[in-house]
Amino acid sequence: MPMKLHDLPLSMRITGSAMILVAIGALTLLFVEEAHLREVYFSQRQAQMEKAFRTNELRLTQAFVTLRRDVQFLANVPPVYGIMRAARNNGFDARDGNTRLQWEARLQQILSPFLLANPNYHEAIYIEVAGQNRDILRLTNHDEQVKADTSSRPHSKAEIDDYTATLGLPPGQVHLSDFVLHLDEDRIKHHGFSIIRASVPVFDSEGKVFGLIVLSMDISSLLQITNAGLPVDVLTCVADRQGRYLPCPDALDTAEAGNKMEVRKDFSKIATLLDPQSPNFLSFKRVATQADPHYLTAGRIHYNPDDPAQFLLLIYRIPDMMGQQFITIPRNHILAGFTTLFLICAIVFILLHRIFAPLRELTLFAEGITAGTDNVCLPASGGGEIGSLTEAISAMLTALSRKEQEIVRINTGLEQQVAERTHELTVVNNRLADEMREVEILLQRNQTLMQTAMDGIHLLDMQGNLVEANPAFCRMLGYSQAEAAGLNVTDWDAQWTGEELWPRFRELIGGNTLIETVHRRKDGSTFEVEIACSGIEIAGQGFLYAASRDISERKKANLASQHQQDLLNEAQRLGKLGSWELDWQSGMLLWSDEVYRIFEIDQTRFRPSYENFLRVIHPEDREMVDQAYRQSLTDYQPYNIEHRLLFEDGRVKWLREHCTSFFGVSGEPLRSLGMVQDITEQRQNEEEIRSLAFHDQLTGLANRRYFLECFRAALSASVRHDSYGAVLFLDMDNFKTLNDTRGHEAGDLMLIEVAARLRVAIRDTDTVARFGGDEFVVLMVEELGNDCDDALHRAGLVAERIRKLLAQPYPINDFVHHSSPSIGVALYHGKRYSMDALLQHADAAMYQAKHSGRNKVCFFESE
Repeated sequence: MPMKLHDLPLSMRITGSAMILVAIGALTLLFVEEAHLREVYFSQRQAQMEKAFRTNELRLTQAFVTLRRDVQFLANVPPVYGIMRAARNNGFDARDGNTRLQWEARLQQILSPFLLANPNYHEAIYIEVAGQNRDILRLTNHDEQVKADTSSRPHSKAEIDDYTATLGLPPGQVHLSDFVLHLDEDRIKHHGFSIIRASVPVFDSEGKVFGLIVLSMDISSLLQITNAGLPVDVLTCVADRQGRYLPCPDALDTAEAGNKMEVRKDFSKIATLLDPQSPNFLSFKRVATQADPHYLTAGRIHYNPDDPAQFLLLIYRIPDMMGQQFITIPRNHILAGFTTLFLICAIVFILLHRIFAPLRELTLFAEGITAGTDNVCLPASGGGEIGSLTEAISAMLTALSRKEQEIVRINTGLEQQVAERTHELTVVNNRLADEMREVEILLQRNQTLMQTAMDGIHLLDMQGNLVEANPAFCRMLGYSQAEAAGLNVTDWDAQWTGEELWPRFRELIGGNTLIETVHRRKDGSTFEVEIACSGIEIAGQGFLYAASRDISERKKANLASQHQQDLLNEAQRLGKLGSWELDWQSGMLLWSDEVYRIFEIDQTRFRPSYENFLRVIHPEDREMVDQAYRQSLTDYQPYNIEHRLLFEDGRVKWLREHCTSFFGVSGEPLRSLGMVQDITEQRQNEEEIRSLAFHDQLTGLANRRYFLECFRAALSASVRHDSYGAVLFLDMDNFKTLNDTRGHEAGDLMLIEVAARLRVAIRDTDTVARFGGDEFVVLMVEELGNDCDDALHRAGLVAERIRKLLAQPYPINDFVHHSSPSIGVALYHGKRYSMDALLQHADAAMYQAKHSGRNKVCFFESE
């Protein structure tokens, strides 16, 4: 017969098992250690690549932020607006007295040092939109030299598309183009260089686009250091959002790019990064090709915060050789270890065979005891563990004999304990009988409670059948005790059906609830009840214990109270008058419905609080309202204030608020009652009345009354600042002819146009008013200085600008009317002359202009 495993000697089985376990453990340890080394190595490489990506992302993003800031800076230098003003005035800037060519030279003087200081900037252009995108100034930065390009070369389609997109931008925003390959004769051998254009619109005083400032940046130097700090065998490539390589040496000089020049063809595993919705960074991906296996990692760099779809794609290509560079355990060391393990196990086997030899004698002794042989003797005890085992077996036999005697003794003790326990059970049975009598007394008490209770107490099974009911419940329904015995809950519940009630009965087992429903009496009449229900289980059967109370009168009282509250809410809504109450002891704040409507707060989502109240108040009024309330608590006095509410959409409401507080004997606040009223419409009416009182209804300009108030304040300011001001009195020539020939409607249209042009011509600090008919007055305050000649010059510039604007033709309905102003100017300094005298001076100068040929500006000269 073949030998089985359990037939082998114990020493051989122990040795073999130990050898197998040690070998398996060693192999497992080798595999885990090698996997750990590989994982640590790749984690370090991944961290190195991601750190390089974040460094390049920060450097490139900062470069584009600087580009956006610099183009906005260039768009706001004074020559840009000087050229614009000169272009609008036939080549002359009347404000600063410079020609357009002078301004263009000054702009070139600013741009040239700027480009030299920033060698990455390739080109700066100022384009005039009105001249069909004509270049006002184009400067090119090449080889540390800045040259003006006067060739008037046509713009490319990509440039025109960028300029068109820039024209639609609001003030303060910058348009960034896509990356463009720029071919330069000096760099053609290097495949050209990539540029990006940043452009901003330049607006005139009327908010219209006059031109564009365009700044082009050469990003070649930025892209050439993207592999800084990386191993030399790591290849770096950069592509735009279409997947086209930018002319970076790392990308163009490799066989990987070839002639395709597209990321989708060369690196298909990272093509998903071209989708802006995908994750920004792609971890290590292995590309297993027979010719050149390698690893890839890449990420997107979003350089335009206004357009997330504009980005660069930074790609790192790592050769497969790096995967073989981690440290492994030498194979010869592994072989030597297993050989040593085999020799040790052989030695252990020989020792165990000699040690376990006496166990055979012990086996024969055990077999003799099992067979009941009397003359069996233990082998002589030897040394070591085998001798100890022999002695332990002898001691065990002695102990077994003693245990047998102990079992006899315990059996006798158990019989005595059974007798004692029987006596104890008899005593317990007598006690239970006494407790049962007490339970019967308790049941009689409960039955008495059932009979005398005023609420309708009743007991139902799970099918809704009435098991028991007290007299009050029977009287409530109008049934006798005998008639009620056969009732089901569906006979008296007028609100719920049986199919609706049975599941709810089962859910109440072990719980309780309070519900309201409608009961039906025997005569068919109904009434509302409140029922307290509890579900119990007795002997495995469910019951519902319920107590009903008639709440009809209470319901009527609640309805009456609710009706009164509805009337109050409707009255508050009609009067736009809300009320609130704050209990200082409980901290509870109550708002009426109208307060929620006034504050436009959803009462289902916001809990009334003083913080929510302050949050809606206009920031400029918030401190005033909070101070008024706190001061009223300090002074023990009511307060009345008017303040504004500011909503998220910019709307403003005006409120009138009144609050009265009640205090305890120690002066502590107990309760505050308040009223808020929406007075927005009243405020608007008041503003409209004030506007009618101070403004001319036809032109919307200030009227005589408002002008005189401003004039009085200007004279006082002239005294304080020791500065000159000026009054301009103007009258429109040929206005009477227009009224006589075309009617007053045409005359009114012309006056409205005159008012519009005056608003454009004057400064923000000046005031223009209509005195009547075709007479207008302009008040120039401060800013004219304290030198008389300089003040005359400045006032003359403003007057001349007004004359030119008002002398333009007036398109009225289906014809064009020609008119011009005659303007008289009078200076004032302090209160040397009264307002009436100064107006007479300006009026006299105006008539001097009319008598000297009209369409002129004349100054009042004191005798």
